[in-house]
Amino acid sequence: MDTKAGRYGTVQQSSPLRHPIPRPPSPSSHRPLRQNFDVQDGAKHVGPPLSSRRCSVTPSRHPRRRPSLRHHTVEAIPIANVGSPHEIDATCCVQSSAVPFNSGAESTLGCHLARRLVQIGISDVFSVPGDFNLTLLDHLIAEPGLNLIGCCNELNAGYAADGYARSRGVGACVVTFTVGGLSVLNAIAGAYSENLPVICIVGGPHSNDYGTNRILHHTIGLPDFSQELRCFQTVTCYQAVVNNLDDAPELIDTAISTALKESKPVYISISCNLPAIPHPMFSQEPIPFSLSPKLSNKMGLEAAVEAAAEFLNRAVKPTLLAMLLR
Repeated sequence: MDTKAGRYGTVQQSSPLRHPIPRPPSPSSHRPLRQNFDVQDGAKHVGPPLSSRRCSVTPSRHPRRRPSLRHHTVEAIPIANVGSPHEIDATCCVQSSAVPFNSGAESTLGCHLARRLVQIGISDVFSVPGDFNLTLLDHLIAEPGLNLIGCCNELNAGYAADGYARSRGVGACVVTFTVGGLSVLNAIAGAYSENLPVICIVGGPHSNDYGTNRILHHTIGLPDFSQELRCFQTVTCYQAVVNNLDDAPELIDTAISTALKESKPVYISISCNLPAIPHPMFSQEPIPFSLSPKLSNKMGLEAAVEAAAEFLNRAVKPTLLAMLLR
């Protein structure tokens, strides 16, 4: 594994491929199912055209009435050992989500990543399919503990993962190479400024394409695959480029643990041909994540709650504007 010192930090990258992996045979000899192509990044959809589906929304007949603050008194409730929502939830997820290891499960990179996401408390992953991440998405769908939620574009997927991290402690999104990575970048930058652990997973180029000086689609027309990586270096605390199975477990686990430890987003790029390839490294039980709990100042928190309650009780027509500051 090579370590490169960049302008914005250290980037961990897999060492050059020791054993080139042959490309899968062409499926032209098999009779394909009837398929339709969605307009979003060439993602395949099996079944009737999406345009033929009809959806209807029935409005509620009894809208909920907004509660009035008039003639109500705000009580200060003592709270102990509570920090920001994502700070405490991240700790709880890491310590209490012990998923039993199934040695008989498929020992592939895709299954390993799916199990690790479940072990840190993630049950929903937001994604936009693309030809560089389709195989990885198949393995995430096959994980019983994960629910794959498709989004209409990468920016929505990033902001959904942002909100999920605020509520559950850590979030994850999966997009495709460059065209998807650059689209989700603004949401990841927002998560970085808000100290949210969001795991951004990108389906990368074929491992045999590295170093071939080829011009691939989803790029800007240059044989340089690092444009996306350079953009993420400024808005993530760790970047991992996985194009070798030997280093994949270490890179993935380091990225996830760094996101939880520093409460910042991380970037993981996985070559499109690797998720479905078995490897002995993934048949071993992984090392559990272990982080020390983060506790807030109990006395300071209680004093802040009492001051806020006293201020609201003195107000005649209070207006609340909720913000999360750290």
